[in-house]
Amino acid sequence: MKLYEINEQIINIIDNMALVEDEQLYDIMKNSIEQLELEEGEKIDNVLSYIKNLESETKAIKEEISKLNERAKSKEKKAERLKEFIFDYMRYTNKDKFESVRNVAKIVKTPARVIIDDTKKFIFECEKSGLDHLLEYKEPAPSKTRIAEYLKEGYELDGARLESGTKLRIK
Repeated sequence: MKLYEINEQIINIIDNMALVEDEQLYDIMKNSIEQLELEEGEKIDNVLSYIKNLESETKAIKEEISKLNERAKSKEKKAERLKEFIFDYMRYTNKDKFESVRNVAKIVKTPARVIIDDTKKFIFECEKSGLDHLLEYKEPAPSKTRIAEYLKEGYELDGARLESGTKLRIK
């Protein structure tokens, strides 16, 4: 029987108990409610146990993902170090290209990239010279932590409020 069906049966029995005059039938109905409540409790307990199991599996999966990410980063760093080694070796031996049956490696020019030596000075000079179009400005974003503190102190803000909810905590 499904959980909602148990609840429906309990409500039906309670509704009918008011109409029953026979004490023996009344006791049977009362016992039926107790049995249904036990079944209801067992179903809820089973679902809660299943939730705990899912949360545990989720945690284990996340931990495994974290470990795999660490391994991947380690492999990436090792590959980068080996690329640097081969690059340095090829430059040292004045080789621009290496070719074998399985691999090809070439030293090639990269596109030019911008290097800014002193960011603060550069920004100041751009603003002073009217070259603002060379700068990126970020949109301001609300700090929810600071707003919460402000509201908790008793202040009010248009467009912001504190809101509490409810959630199920399983232990």
